[in-house]
Amino acid sequence: MQLTSTRAPRSSWLSLAFIVTSVVAVGAIIASLIISFAHSEQTPPGGLVRQSVAARQHTTTTPRERAFRDVGLQMFQWPWNAIAEECRSSLGTMGIRRVLISPPHENLNIPTWTSSYAPISYRLDSKLGTRDELRRMVETCHAHGVDIIADAVMNHMAPAIPPFRGIAGSTFHRYSYPGIYSSADFHHCHLTPDGVLHTYFDRGQVQQCDALGLPDLDTGSPHVQKVLHAYLRDLLSVGVDGFRIDAAKHISAADVAGILSVVPADKFVVQEVIIGLHEPIHPQEYFQNGRVFDFAFAGVVKDALQYGDLFGLFSTGAERGLLPLSQAVPIVTNHDFERDVNLLTYRDGWVYHFATLLMLATQHGSPFLYSGYAFDSRDQPAPSTPAGLVDTPHCTPHLLRPRVGQFLCVQRDAAYRTMVEWRYRAMNGTLQPRQNHTSDIPVLAPARIVWFQPGVVALMRNGLLFVANWSGHPVKIPLAPGQTDSTSLISLHAGRVELDHTLLTVPQGDIVVSMRAAH
Repeated sequence: MQLTSTRAPRSSWLSLAFIVTSVVAVGAIIASLIISFAHSEQTPPGGLVRQSVAARQHTTTTPRERAFRDVGLQMFQWPWNAIAEECRSSLGTMGIRRVLISPPHENLNIPTWTSSYAPISYRLDSKLGTRDELRRMVETCHAHGVDIIADAVMNHMAPAIPPFRGIAGSTFHRYSYPGIYSSADFHHCHLTPDGVLHTYFDRGQVQQCDALGLPDLDTGSPHVQKVLHAYLRDLLSVGVDGFRIDAAKHISAADVAGILSVVPADKFVVQEVIIGLHEPIHPQEYFQNGRVFDFAFAGVVKDALQYGDLFGLFSTGAERGLLPLSQAVPIVTNHDFERDVNLLTYRDGWVYHFATLLMLATQHGSPFLYSGYAFDSRDQPAPSTPAGLVDTPHCTPHLLRPRVGQFLCVQRDAAYRTMVEWRYRAMNGTLQPRQNHTSDIPVLAPARIVWFQPGVVALMRNGLLFVANWSGHPVKIPLAPGQTDSTSLISLHAGRVELDHTLLTVPQGDIVVSMRAAH
């Protein structure tokens, strides 16, 4: 999570320190107007296709099949045992390639989700489970063809706040983490009077100053890198398949490279680097270290729906601030965005899910879905025990109307499962060459646009039809005879397909796909 001094109220002392980036900076790149997306929410995503899709049981096990699976899922604040169960029951059969887990280090023991981003030590005992539970979860997920990506917090340590104790019992004080770091291991920034980050337009402040009480590690020092090397090696020893580098923008690209020098090149790495208008730090600096989350995509897809330019979503690129396909990991939301940025989240109802499903039809990098929990206050933790351990998640039965504390288990939803499978079948059978820490880069078959109007796009990939309608009214799409297998058409929202010979009627807000090419 990146750091900022804007947005949330001053009372949110720790949460302020963990916002992904300056909301002003994010807004400059991906700002879009606030609008109301009116749409019926009577039918949950995938309504009537749930049985047929869920019944398809297959675990991704062959190396070739896995190479062409590129969809990730962030499982925010999911305990290790619960993730293992999802790998057994849903993730493997869905075809999810990799799962991003919340930070596995020993966390500050306070009742807020941000405590996961406040390391006390690098013991693999956290509020999400023990070291043994982590190891068993990784083994279980591997058995079902799912890789595990660990969220690695290496820019800073926990702020000095009561009770000065971690979830596993470790104690600490500011700039003193016994057996790990002493005062000499931190930057002690002299670029501002108080040593605190004040502006994102100064590279030195961003990468050396403390942000709102978070002690900023001197990530270029030999001792700090040695400690971080040991931490990453320990995670690799329990089987993790790669890392998300939290707050990478606050660490120089050279320091990130040094930290990752002990990680084999075939391990997946994705870095959190958000560009702000006229800021000196850019995502391109970090390409040498692996992939980068393409946060701009979240704004681009929202704009596409707001302005009715679904066609443009399949042709846009660098001119909208998007990253190169081989480096990009696009998202619609994550744990920071859904709390701090005016973009689409579960609170927007079906339009959020529509945008996420739309992302799966694009060729823009390897997308990540998101599974978190509903909340009514920014810092609210996932439901937990009195000791601070996160409880077993309870999935909402209605993705459009979750109750506070319920998890949005998109991996169990038929619409999501269908689109992940559609994306796999739409691959063209080739891989781009791997680069350092990028993992496999499968290529979707080219999108051939067959019909469009404002708010509507119909396209073919590898003989498979994809139609999305956000025009405000039903549309009729003419299909050429033999263009696709009309018997395999699936509606992802309305739950029914209306096909009169070669004229396909798609209701407002629906997505219709074909799952087989014409014979």
